[in-house]
Amino acid sequence: MQHVAIDLHDEYSQICVMNEQRELLAEVKVPTRRAALSDFFRQRERSRVIFEAGPHALWVSELLIELGHEVVACHARRVRLIAESRNKNDRVDAELLARLSLSDLELIRPIQQRSRSTLEQRSVVRSRAALVETQKRLRTMLRGLIKPFGVQLPAGKKRALTQAASAELPELARQSVDAILNILHSIANQIGVLNDAIEQLTRDHPTVRRLQTIPGVGSLVALSYIHAIEDPARFGASDVGPYLGLTPSNRSSAGKKLGPKDRGRPGDPYVRSLLVQAAWTLMNSRSESELARWGRALVQRVGPKKAAIAVARKLATLMHHLWLQDQDFRPSPQPHRQAVAV
Repeated sequence: MQHVAIDLHDEYSQICVMNEQRELLAEVKVPTRRAALSDFFRQRERSRVIFEAGPHALWVSELLIELGHEVVACHARRVRLIAESRNKNDRVDAELLARLSLSDLELIRPIQQRSRSTLEQRSVVRSRAALVETQKRLRTMLRGLIKPFGVQLPAGKKRALTQAASAELPELARQSVDAILNILHSIANQIGVLNDAIEQLTRDHPTVRRLQTIPGVGSLVALSYIHAIEDPARFGASDVGPYLGLTPSNRSSAGKKLGPKDRGRPGDPYVRSLLVQAAWTLMNSRSESELARWGRALVQRVGPKKAAIAVARKLATLMHHLWLQDQDFRPSPQPHRQAVAV
Protein backbone atom coordinates (compact mmCIF):
# COMPACT_ATOMS: atom_id res chain seq x y z
CA MET A 1 0.00 0.00 0.00
CA GLN A 2 1.19 3.50 -0.78
CA HIS A 3 0.96 6.25 1.83
CA VAL A 4 -0.23 9.66 0.66
CA ALA A 5 -0.20 12.78 2.84
CA ILE A 6 -2.06 15.98 1.98
CA ASP A 7 -1.28 19.34 3.55
CA LEU A 8 -4.69 20.90 2.87
CA HIS A 9 -5.05 24.62 2.18
CA ASP A 10 -7.75 26.79 0.65
CA GLU A 11 -6.17 27.36 -2.78
CA TYR A 12 -3.50 24.69 -3.25
CA SER A 13 -2.59 21.54 -1.31
CA GLN A 14 0.79 19.84 -1.09
CA ILE A 15 0.78 16.06 -1.66
CA CYS A 16 3.54 13.62 -0.70
CA VAL A 17 3.55 9.93 -1.75
CA MET A 18 5.67 7.22 -0.12
CA ASN A 19 5.79 3.43 -0.32
CA GLU A 20 6.15 0.91 2.51
CA GLN A 21 9.96 1.14 2.23
CA ARG A 22 9.71 4.88 3.04
CA GLU A 23 10.90 5.83 -0.42
CA LEU A 24 9.66 9.15 -1.72
CA LEU A 25 7.63 8.50 -4.88
CA ALA A 26 6.08 11.89 -5.65
CA GLU A 27 5.74 15.45 -4.40
CA VAL A 28 3.16 17.60 -6.16
CA LYS A 29 1.02 20.65 -5.51
CA VAL A 30 -2.56 20.51 -6.76
CA PRO A 31 -5.51 22.93 -6.52
CA THR A 32 -7.80 22.17 -3.58
CA ARG A 33 -10.69 21.47 -5.91
CA ARG A 34 -12.78 18.34 -6.40
CA ALA A 35 -11.80 17.93 -10.06
CA ALA A 36 -8.05 18.31 -9.44
CA LEU A 37 -7.99 15.89 -6.50
CA SER A 38 -10.14 13.41 -8.43
CA ASP A 39 -7.71 13.45 -11.36
CA PHE A 40 -4.76 12.82 -9.07
CA PHE A 41 -6.24 10.02 -6.94
CA ARG A 42 -8.32 8.26 -9.59
CA GLN A 43 -5.19 7.01 -11.34
CA ARG A 44 -3.51 5.74 -8.16
CA GLU A 45 -3.70 2.32 -6.58
CA ARG A 46 -5.54 1.99 -3.27
CA SER A 47 -3.62 4.10 -0.76
CA ARG A 48 -3.81 5.28 2.81
CA VAL A 49 -4.39 9.03 2.67
CA ILE A 50 -3.65 11.09 5.78
CA PHE A 51 -4.34 14.75 6.51
CA GLU A 52 -5.12 17.05 9.41
CA ALA A 53 -8.78 17.59 10.25
CA GLY A 54 -10.04 20.98 9.15
CA PRO A 55 -12.65 22.83 7.09
CA HIS A 56 -11.98 20.78 3.94
CA ALA A 57 -11.81 17.41 5.69
CA LEU A 58 -15.43 16.33 5.10
CA TRP A 59 -15.68 16.68 1.32
CA VAL A 60 -12.11 15.48 0.75
CA SER A 61 -12.83 12.36 2.86
CA GLU A 62 -16.04 11.64 0.97
CA LEU A 63 -14.24 12.03 -2.36
CA LEU A 64 -11.33 9.75 -1.43
CA ILE A 65 -13.57 7.04 0.05
CA GLU A 66 -15.66 7.15 -3.12
CA LEU A 67 -12.45 6.54 -5.11
CA GLY A 68 -11.63 3.51 -2.93
CA HIS A 69 -8.86 4.91 -0.70
CA GLU A 70 -8.39 4.55 3.07
CA VAL A 71 -8.75 7.90 4.84
CA VAL A 72 -7.05 8.90 8.10
CA ALA A 73 -7.90 12.30 9.60
CA CYS A 74 -5.63 13.28 12.49
CA HIS A 75 -6.12 15.96 15.12
CA ALA A 76 -3.76 18.92 14.95
CA ARG A 77 -2.97 18.52 18.66
CA ARG A 78 -1.47 15.10 17.95
CA VAL A 79 0.93 16.42 15.30
CA ARG A 80 2.30 19.44 17.14
CA LEU A 81 5.78 18.58 15.81
CA ILE A 82 4.54 20.01 12.48
CA ALA A 83 3.33 23.33 13.87
CA GLU A 84 6.34 23.75 16.17
CA SER A 85 9.02 22.69 13.72
CA ARG A 86 11.67 25.32 12.89
CA ASN A 87 11.87 23.95 9.35
CA LYS A 88 8.26 24.34 8.28
CA ASN A 89 6.73 24.62 4.83
CA ASP A 90 4.01 22.78 2.92
CA ARG A 91 6.39 20.25 1.37
CA VAL A 92 8.05 19.40 4.70
CA ASP A 93 4.65 19.17 6.45
CA ALA A 94 3.29 16.77 3.81
CA GLU A 95 6.38 14.53 4.03
CA LEU A 96 6.16 14.43 7.83
CA LEU A 97 2.47 13.42 7.63
CA ALA A 98 3.38 10.62 5.19
CA ARG A 99 6.02 9.31 7.60
CA LEU A 100 3.49 9.39 10.43
CA SER A 101 1.17 7.30 8.28
CA LEU A 102 3.93 4.67 8.03
CA SER A 103 4.28 4.56 11.83
CA ASP A 104 1.86 3.43 14.52
CA LEU A 105 -1.38 5.31 13.85
CA GLU A 106 -2.25 5.21 17.55
CA LEU A 107 0.45 7.84 18.02
CA ILE A 108 -1.77 10.37 16.26
CA ARG A 109 -5.12 8.90 17.35
CA PRO A 110 -7.14 9.25 14.13
CA ILE A 111 -10.40 11.09 14.74
CA GLN A 112 -13.88 10.17 13.66
CA GLN A 113 -15.19 12.98 11.51
CA ARG A 114 -18.68 14.33 11.98
CA SER A 115 -21.29 13.29 9.46
CA ARG A 116 -22.70 15.65 6.86
CA SER A 117 -26.08 15.61 8.65
CA THR A 118 -24.50 16.59 11.97
CA LEU A 119 -22.49 19.39 10.39
CA GLU A 120 -25.62 20.68 8.67
CA GLN A 121 -27.60 20.82 11.92
CA ARG A 122 -24.59 22.15 13.81
CA SER A 123 -24.36 25.09 11.42
CA VAL A 124 -27.76 26.29 12.65
CA VAL A 125 -26.72 26.12 16.31
CA ARG A 126 -23.35 27.79 15.69
CA SER A 127 -24.85 30.56 13.56
CA ARG A 128 -27.29 31.32 16.36
CA ALA A 129 -24.45 31.37 18.92
CA ALA A 130 -22.45 33.80 16.76
CA LEU A 131 -25.44 36.12 16.38
CA VAL A 132 -26.15 36.06 20.12
CA GLU A 133 -22.52 36.93 20.86
CA THR A 134 -22.59 39.77 18.30
CA GLN A 135 -25.83 41.01 19.87
CA LYS A 136 -24.18 41.17 23.30
CA ARG A 137 -21.17 43.06 21.98
CA LEU A 138 -23.30 45.62 20.16
CA ARG A 139 -25.48 46.23 23.23
CA THR A 140 -22.36 46.81 25.32
CA MET A 141 -20.99 49.17 22.69
CA LEU A 142 -24.31 51.02 22.54
CA ARG A 143 -24.22 51.69 26.29
CA GLY A 144 -20.69 53.06 25.98
CA LEU A 145 -21.57 55.31 23.04
CA ILE A 146 -24.34 57.23 24.74
CA LYS A 147 -23.05 57.31 28.32
CA PRO A 148 -20.82 60.38 27.68
CA PHE A 149 -23.99 62.31 26.74
CA GLY A 150 -25.61 61.69 30.11
CA VAL A 151 -27.82 58.76 29.06
CA GLN A 152 -27.64 55.57 31.13
CA LEU A 153 -29.63 52.65 29.83
CA PRO A 154 -31.68 50.44 32.20
CA ALA A 155 -30.78 46.80 32.75
CA GLY A 156 -33.70 45.31 30.83
CA LYS A 157 -32.84 44.57 27.19
CA LYS A 158 -36.09 45.80 25.63
CA ARG A 159 -36.30 48.85 27.89
CA ALA A 160 -32.67 49.71 27.10
CA LEU A 161 -33.24 49.60 23.33
CA THR A 162 -36.45 51.61 23.62
CA GLN A 163 -34.75 54.31 25.70
CA ALA A 164 -31.74 54.39 23.34
CA ALA A 165 -34.07 54.96 20.39
CA SER A 166 -35.81 57.91 22.09
CA ALA A 167 -32.82 59.50 23.87
CA GLU A 168 -31.83 63.07 23.01
CA LEU A 169 -28.38 62.88 21.43
CA PRO A 170 -26.15 65.04 19.18
CA GLU A 171 -26.78 64.51 15.48
CA LEU A 172 -23.73 62.36 14.71
CA ALA A 173 -24.20 60.27 17.84
CA ARG A 174 -27.85 59.82 16.90
CA GLN A 175 -26.86 58.47 13.49
CA SER A 176 -24.41 56.01 15.07
CA VAL A 177 -26.96 54.80 17.62
CA ASP A 178 -29.68 54.38 14.98
CA ALA A 179 -27.33 52.33 12.80
CA ILE A 180 -26.59 49.96 15.70
CA LEU A 181 -30.28 49.75 16.64
CA ASN A 182 -31.15 48.76 13.07
CA ILE A 183 -28.52 46.02 13.11
CA LEU A 184 -29.72 44.78 16.51
CA HIS A 185 -33.27 44.62 15.20
CA SER A 186 -32.13 42.59 12.19
CA ILE A 187 -30.05 40.26 14.36
CA ALA A 188 -33.03 39.67 16.70
CA ASN A 189 -35.18 38.67 13.71
CA GLN A 190 -32.55 36.24 12.43
CA ILE A 191 -32.09 34.72 15.89
CA GLY A 192 -35.86 34.12 15.93
CA VAL A 193 -35.63 32.34 12.56
CA LEU A 194 -32.82 30.10 13.83
CA ASN A 195 -34.70 29.43 17.09
CA ASP A 196 -37.61 28.15 15.00
CA ALA A 197 -35.20 25.93 13.04
CA ILE A 198 -33.74 24.49 16.26
CA GLU A 199 -37.24 23.91 17.62
CA GLN A 200 -38.08 22.03 14.44
CA LEU A 201 -34.94 19.89 14.77
CA THR A 202 -35.62 18.98 18.41
CA ARG A 203 -39.41 18.68 18.38
CA ASP A 204 -39.59 14.96 17.51
CA HIS A 205 -36.01 13.99 18.41
CA PRO A 206 -36.26 11.07 20.90
CA THR A 207 -32.76 11.54 22.36
CA VAL A 208 -33.28 15.27 22.87
CA ARG A 209 -36.56 14.57 24.65
CA ARG A 210 -34.84 12.00 26.86
CA LEU A 211 -31.95 14.28 27.81
CA GLN A 212 -34.36 17.11 28.58
CA THR A 213 -35.74 15.06 31.48
CA ILE A 214 -32.62 16.19 33.39
CA PRO A 215 -33.23 19.50 35.23
CA GLY A 216 -31.19 22.28 33.64
CA VAL A 217 -30.85 20.59 30.25
CA GLY A 218 -32.83 22.33 27.52
CA SER A 219 -33.21 21.55 23.85
CA LEU A 220 -30.16 23.63 22.83
CA VAL A 221 -27.90 21.92 25.37
CA ALA A 222 -29.19 18.47 24.41
CA LEU A 223 -28.85 19.02 20.67
CA SER A 224 -25.34 20.50 20.96
CA TYR A 225 -24.26 17.58 23.16
CA ILE A 226 -25.62 15.10 20.60
CA HIS A 227 -23.67 16.88 17.84
CA ALA A 228 -20.46 16.69 19.90
CA ILE A 229 -20.77 12.99 20.79
CA GLU A 230 -22.68 11.80 17.70
CA ASP A 231 -22.13 8.08 18.45
CA PRO A 232 -22.33 7.25 22.19
CA ALA A 233 -21.17 3.67 21.61
CA ARG A 234 -17.63 4.82 20.82
CA PHE A 235 -17.18 6.24 24.34
CA GLY A 236 -16.83 4.57 27.71
CA ALA A 237 -18.45 6.15 30.76
CA SER A 238 -15.15 7.72 31.84
CA ASP A 239 -14.21 8.99 28.36
CA VAL A 240 -16.87 11.66 27.81
CA GLY A 241 -15.53 14.20 30.33
CA PRO A 242 -11.96 14.22 28.97
CA TYR A 243 -13.26 14.29 25.38
CA LEU A 244 -15.23 17.47 26.11
CA GLY A 245 -12.35 19.07 28.04
CA LEU A 246 -14.08 18.87 31.43
CA THR A 247 -11.15 17.28 33.26
CA PRO A 248 -7.89 18.89 34.42
CA SER A 249 -4.77 18.28 32.34
CA ASN A 250 -2.29 15.63 33.46
CA ARG A 251 1.29 16.80 32.93
CA SER A 252 4.01 15.41 35.16
CA SER A 253 7.62 14.26 34.95
CA ALA A 254 9.78 12.46 37.51
CA GLY A 255 6.85 12.52 39.92
CA LYS A 256 6.48 16.30 39.72
CA LYS A 257 3.56 18.19 38.27
CA LEU A 258 4.31 20.50 35.37
CA GLY A 259 2.50 23.72 34.56
CA PRO A 260 0.17 23.84 31.55
CA LYS A 261 2.06 24.05 28.26
CA ASP A 262 -0.81 26.05 26.76
CA ARG A 263 -4.22 27.19 27.84
CA GLY A 264 -6.06 25.36 25.10
CA ARG A 265 -8.39 22.55 26.05
CA PRO A 266 -9.55 19.58 24.01
CA GLY A 267 -13.17 19.32 23.02
CA ASP A 268 -15.72 21.86 21.90
CA PRO A 269 -15.62 25.09 23.98
CA TYR A 270 -19.19 26.02 23.04
CA VAL A 271 -20.63 22.66 24.15
CA ARG A 272 -18.49 22.85 27.28
CA SER A 273 -19.89 26.30 28.13
CA LEU A 274 -23.47 25.05 27.61
CA LEU A 275 -22.87 22.12 29.97
CA VAL A 276 -21.43 24.45 32.62
CA GLN A 277 -24.51 26.68 32.28
CA ALA A 278 -26.73 23.61 32.63
CA ALA A 279 -24.79 22.62 35.75
CA TRP A 280 -25.41 26.07 37.29
CA THR A 281 -29.11 25.76 36.50
CA LEU A 282 -29.26 22.29 38.03
CA MET A 283 -27.50 23.34 41.25
CA ASN A 284 -29.71 26.42 41.62
CA SER A 285 -32.93 24.55 40.87
CA ARG A 286 -35.24 22.88 43.35
CA SER A 287 -34.13 19.46 42.16
CA GLU A 288 -33.34 17.03 44.97
CA SER A 289 -31.52 14.56 42.73
CA GLU A 290 -28.26 13.03 43.91
CA LEU A 291 -26.30 15.06 41.38
CA ALA A 292 -27.87 18.38 42.43
CA ARG A 293 -27.26 17.69 46.14
CA TRP A 294 -23.70 16.57 45.43
CA GLY A 295 -23.04 19.78 43.49
CA ARG A 296 -24.42 22.02 46.23
CA ALA A 297 -22.27 20.26 48.83
CA LEU A 298 -19.22 20.57 46.56
CA VAL A 299 -19.68 24.35 46.36
CA GLN A 300 -18.99 24.57 50.10
CA ARG A 301 -15.74 22.60 49.73
CA VAL A 302 -14.12 23.83 46.51
CA GLY A 303 -16.05 26.95 45.53
CA PRO A 304 -18.74 27.58 42.92
CA LYS A 305 -16.56 27.67 39.80
CA LYS A 306 -14.84 24.31 40.34
CA ALA A 307 -18.12 22.80 41.52
CA ALA A 308 -19.89 23.89 38.33
CA ILE A 309 -17.21 22.27 36.15
CA ALA A 310 -17.33 19.07 38.22
CA VAL A 311 -21.12 18.92 37.95
CA ALA A 312 -20.88 19.60 34.21
CA ARG A 313 -18.52 16.66 33.85
CA LYS A 314 -20.88 14.35 35.72
CA LEU A 315 -23.79 15.78 33.77
CA ALA A 316 -22.04 14.85 30.51
CA THR A 317 -21.48 11.31 31.83
CA LEU A 318 -25.10 11.03 32.95
CA MET A 319 -26.37 12.22 29.56
CA HIS A 320 -24.18 9.61 27.87
CA HIS A 321 -25.59 6.93 30.18
CA LEU A 322 -29.23 7.88 29.50
CA TRP A 323 -28.58 8.05 25.76
CA LEU A 324 -26.82 4.69 25.65
CA GLN A 325 -29.33 2.92 27.91
CA ASP A 326 -32.36 4.59 26.32
CA GLN A 327 -33.66 5.75 29.73
CA ASP A 328 -35.26 8.86 31.19
CA PHE A 329 -33.73 10.69 34.13
CA ARG A 330 -34.98 9.91 37.62
CA PRO A 331 -33.82 11.89 40.66
CA SER A 332 -32.33 9.03 42.70
CA PRO A 333 -32.54 5.78 40.74
CA GLN A 334 -30.38 2.80 41.62
CA PRO A 335 -29.23 2.23 37.99
CA HIS A 336 -27.91 5.80 37.81
CA ARG A 337 -25.87 5.76 41.01
CA GLN A 338 -22.78 4.52 39.21
CA ALA A 339 -23.14 7.13 36.48
CA VAL A 340 -23.13 10.07 38.93
CA ALA A 341 -20.76 8.65 41.53
CA VAL A 342 -17.67 10.60 42.42
